[in-house]
Amino acid sequence: MDNLLSFLRSKRFRFTLITALAYGAIYLISRYFFFIGRPHHLYTPDWSAKNFLWIAVLLSCIPGLFGWYRYSLISLSGYILGIVLGEIFGPTTRILDQSMPPMPVHDGWIISIFIFLGFCLIGIFYEIYLRKQTRKT
Repeated sequence: MDNLLSFLRSKRFRFTLITALAYGAIYLISRYFFFIGRPHHLYTPDWSAKNFLWIAVLLSCIPGLFGWYRYSLISLSGYILGIVLGEIFGPTTRILDQSMPPMPVHDGWIISIFIFLGFCLIGIFYEIYLRKQTRKT
């Protein structure tokens, strides 16, 4: 019982819980404000909430439970930045068929995934760097 209480009081649990709650808030905001059919529909938050958010939650929170709590926050910030930049830079028009006019296409989903994965790598390198720094001292 003491081990459980000490785990619940630890930084790694608190920061991971904060990260998970933030992802929950992002999900609710995306699904209730930016969903298709809502007045303020945005493609990238809606697509990400449906298809990628739960993968991002797992990739962010599981390492946090093992002591990489800074990684959890860095990857969360990468998810948020990816959604914003994906929505801004995602809409384009392409010629899909030569006999038709250019069609609107939205690549915000791929932009958001790459930015999130980039921030995951940054978080990994940062945690490794901090581990090396604590070993030196």
